[in-house]
Amino acid sequence: MKNGICPKCDATTIYMQQLTSSEHRIYFSSFSASSPTQYICGTCGYLERYIVDTKKLAHVKVSAQWTPVPPETDEE
Repeated sequence: MKNGICPKCDATTIYMQQLTSSEHRIYFSSFSASSPTQYICGTCGYLERYIVDTKKLAHVKVSAQWTPVPPETDEE
């Protein structure tokens, strides 16, 4: 969506909003938080949120507040 194209419907009606209020902040630790940027498709309504400050993402890997999601496998 950051490229202006919806990954669900291929529309180019993408809108962006920087969330700034404290209720939208994502906490990585007691001392580290960030406000996400969100993108929405004006055609199908698909929504994505991103943390723009990549330095903050390093806290996710070491935080007990975030649980890793293992990739799915195609094994039967």
